[in-house]
Amino acid sequence: FNADGDKQDSTTRIDPEDQSFNFSGFSGSEYTQHDIQLYTELGLPYNLEFSLSAPIYRKGIQELDSSGAFRANGIGDLTAGLKYQFYSGEWFLSAFQVEVDIPTGDESATGSFGNEPDQPIPLGDGEFDVAFRFLISKSFNRFPMYTTGSIGYRIRTSDDSINFGNDIPWFVELGYTQVVGKKNWFPDITLSFMTRGLIATETDDKLTLLSTSASAGVSPNQEFIDLQPAIAFGIYKTLGVYFNYSYTVSGRRFGAGYGVRSGVYYKF
Repeated sequence: FNADGDKQDSTTRIDPEDQSFNFSGFSGSEYTQHDIQLYTELGLPYNLEFSLSAPIYRKGIQELDSSGAFRANGIGDLTAGLKYQFYSGEWFLSAFQVEVDIPTGDESATGSFGNEPDQPIPLGDGEFDVAFRFLISKSFNRFPMYTTGSIGYRIRTSDDSINFGNDIPWFVELGYTQVVGKKNWFPDITLSFMTRGLIATETDDKLTLLSTSASAGVSPNQEFIDLQPAIAFGIYKTLGVYFNYSYTVSGRRFGAGYGVRSGVYYKF
């Protein structure tokens, strides 16, 4: 059983005309997002594993020359998953996972500021999503390294106002674990690097709000690729902390910029 929590702080700027990034000094609205992500994994018999993710958001939109921001706070959409490890061999492990996004976030949430009209800042997409993922992982005997990757297909239902196209999530990760201390205190350090992305199966020319384009999962037909170096420190036995930096290098209807994530984990 593993549980952790983390906090993300990211800043995003998007060109509202073509829904893409502009790294050459675009000055318009700025989107920020802070979240606490509670994540739990529970091992089950028959090579099964259950997972549950629950985000709590604090989102905001602000004109770059303004002194205030429109903000919305609350819980986002829950994600429940079930993973089955169907192969464990000398060279690699492989598994199949099914995840369901549950629309617990308020898709109609708005942010207010002074006497200005409220601005839509959705905390969820208002729909059930089902994702199927294939995962493969390998540990190296000669070196304390591992690599893992995944590719999937997410089926997105549509509400009355937004047509969400299906998409293809993927990631590749490489990690190295070094034993540095005794068995109990400061047992190890893990360095990792991950790249991940999302491929849309449909495209359209509709313009969307900054608050939906910049926030993952609440805008239709999003695409992105980001890079994520990370470091995790074991503190005492199975208690540890980790730090993660992410930077989005390309995308459409997705936040351009950086994210800094930190958290704690404990394995029972």
